[in-house]
Amino acid sequence: MNILFTTQSGSLKMFYELFLSLQKEIYFDKVGFYVTDQFNYYNFTNSHSKTFLNDRIQIIKEWEIIEKSRTEKIDYALIQNFSKKLADFNIWDPIIADRFIYYGARCNLYQNYKPRFSYESIVRILQSGLKVINDSIEEISPDLIMGYNSITFGETLYYYFAKTKKIPYLNLRSLKLKNYVCFGTSINKSIEL
Repeated sequence: MNILFTTQSGSLKMFYELFLSLQKEIYFDKVGFYVTDQFNYYNFTNSHSKTFLNDRIQIIKEWEIIEKSRTEKIDYALIQNFSKKLADFNIWDPIIADRFIYYGARCNLYQNYKPRFSYESIVRILQSGLKVINDSIEEISPDLIMGYNSITFGETLYYYFAKTKKIPYLNLRSLKLKNYVCFGTSINKSIEL
């Protein structure tokens, strides 16, 4: 079985521990982690480098997608092709929903409506994300993608690709009741029964 986790901040540790528990019962051939928080990632890998950093686990880093996008030439035909492949979804929604793309890394600390990136930079980020995320799914060929409260453009794109490619998807979310959580099959906040 192959599995891919989309993580943010502390959920990297949570999903890694879930992976360790699952692998006691299930053999995983290929494993991927999409990581959005650079600071948390380096803190985590400092204490887990011997077990987490190995050839079996593919790590897709959101900050590298953004960095790579800076040197890419915009290819509108490529973006349109992905838009057709993901026809059930608006590929701009993941960008719009990601407040860090629009307002910067400190947007949760203060209110500032000055955009972090220019329109062209946002298009390049979207293009780079579409390519890298599609390639990671092709390489890992996950039987399951699992995430947590998708709030970044990459996590949302993974969900779009999962639904389009008919890959089972689970989204862990807080129920806001005591300490309960549940899994949903959508990134939407409604609970499917």
